[in-house]
Amino acid sequence: MNKYFVTCEDGKPASLLINGHRLVIISSDPGDLEDHMELLGGTTLAELGDMETPDEEDPRLLELATSVDAGVVVAPDDIDVSELIRNLEDELPWIQ
Repeated sequence: MNKYFVTCEDGKPASLLINGHRLVIISSDPGDLEDHMELLGGTTLAELGDMETPDEEDPRLLELATSVDAGVVVAPDDIDVSELIRNLEDELPWIQ
């Protein structure tokens, strides 16, 4: 099991807008999130807890998504958050 983390601002999960999609990025690497706090819009980290594999049916992820009306993206272990964001910017379709 891995612990997962999310960046927060004023006690709420930080989200970002990419091509019209509001997203929250979570990661099992707190250091990677800390390195990209400004990019993610947060100032602190919060622990989501242990998850074997994050699943869209996990109540913690559903609550997280609902709390900020956003989708949740799990950062892969093999790329850093800035690269993930660049990939999302390139691949997500624009929402008008």
